[in-house]
Amino acid sequence: REHKFVVLCLDRKTGKTIWERVATTATPHEGYHARYGSFASNTPATDGKYLFAFFGSRGLYTYDLDGKLIWKKDFAPMRMRLQFGEGVAPVVDGNTLYLKFDQEQGSHLLALDKTTGKELWRVERDEVSSWSEPLVVTHNGRKQVIVSASTKVRSYDPATGKVIWEASGLGTNVIP
Repeated sequence: REHKFVVLCLDRKTGKTIWERVATTATPHEGYHARYGSFASNTPATDGKYLFAFFGSRGLYTYDLDGKLIWKKDFAPMRMRLQFGEGVAPVVDGNTLYLKFDQEQGSHLLALDKTTGKELWRVERDEVSSWSEPLVVTHNGRKQVIVSASTKVRSYDPATGKVIWEASGLGTNVIP
């Protein structure tokens, strides 16, 4: 059945709703793990100016902090292991937004311009479903985007998406 994918802004002191926006209305194409998630498991991110609400297959919606839609971007339906659902948070660093799409086929990592949604780069990933968000770190003066997944942990150059290093050894249910 059709679902509304809603973004809420709440007063952190009172819990009162400040604003509410229906990002999209859609009929989900597959299920979710009822014990651990929902169709809207992805945690939003903010840089203090914009709010990035990523609903996976149902798109990415960027709002200002007053609830005005700035831009949105659609994505193809993901196919997750055993229909466990989607749930990777977007990561914002500087002017870049990173989105991970590890799924049963067609896995990739995207870097987008956070102000326009323009794709800066895309790197294909030899991975199956996983739910860990990218982590941006600086080590020995070099910034890296580190992504854990079922096959390997990989470090990517944030400017180009090229692999810096990789290490194997994780299991098949990578969430943290």
